[in-house]
Amino acid sequence: MDINDKRKQTAISDLCALSQCPVGSECEICSLRGHPSERLRLLNLGFQRSSQVKLMQVRNNHYIVSVDGSRFALSKQLANSIEVRPKQAV
Repeated sequence: MDINDKRKQTAISDLCALSQCPVGSECEICSLRGHPSERLRLLNLGFQRSSQVKLMQVRNNHYIVSVDGSRFALSKQLANSIEVRPKQAV
């Protein structure tokens, strides 16, 4: 495997569902999946593409997140529908 193969694998694994991120992760929202009414609800709450989201805590399958300074509680199903790209540690 050469360096280009490793880059391709890394790029694919960069995207994940918000529910798969560890607590404390800061991410950029890449896309919203799921039913159109759920996507519209998330958009109205401020879950826009390129918005910054931080996973604050997980309690009883509820995800407490901060999006551009506002805090929300999401079900695991909604957290699964938010595709994010974790920020790289510097």
